[in-house]
Amino acid sequence: MRLKSELWVQAYLQKLSAAMIPVFVIRRGHESAGAIFIKVNQLNGFCKIYSPASAAFSETPAQAHDDRLWTDFFPDKQLEERETDQWLREQASYDSDIWVIEVEDKTGNSHLEQQNLADL
Repeated sequence: MRLKSELWVQAYLQKLSAAMIPVFVIRRGHESAGAIFIKVNQLNGFCKIYSPASAAFSETPAQAHDDRLWTDFFPDKQLEERETDQWLREQASYDSDIWVIEVEDKTGNSHLEQQNLADL
């Protein structure tokens, strides 16, 4: 069983905040089932977007502890922040339930590997 989106977001925010990594909720989505997008602001005008892996890849044994699978949505492209924000606005226009979380990290690290909810 997958954790509600709001609980996952709260845990992610707490872990990053405890590590003194700036993290913000930019868009609050549906508390139970809203898709979560992670915007990593590299503080140089460029960003990365991490999104949930497609459902075809997410129903694996790794999901036993609600370890969500993530993918760099644009792995071969540097996105300017305005492009990133526009893309996220478009996603919200298709699905008003999405969450957008912004992480500030000059190296572009999403810190998603630190988000193992089984440790909570």
